[in-house]
Amino acid sequence: MNYRCVLVRAFGREADRLRAEAYRVSRDAKVDWRAERRELGTAFCFETADARTSFSGICAKEGFDYTIED
Repeated sequence: MNYRCVLVRAFGREADRLRAEAYRVSRDAKVDWRAERRELGTAFCFETADARTSFSGICAKEGFDYTIED
């Protein structure tokens, strides 16, 4: 499976809060997801581009710096 990731500069409680949002996005989209710790933050990876786009919107709304990975 080729996951589409969003790398967010978030650690600790901020990353925990985003994990909850990632869970909600994936549940609503009915897709699988995972979170991976990276040197620059946390990568939130989704099965579909649509779920990744929804999660990116949440990150932007909440003011988190993020980068899209393919």
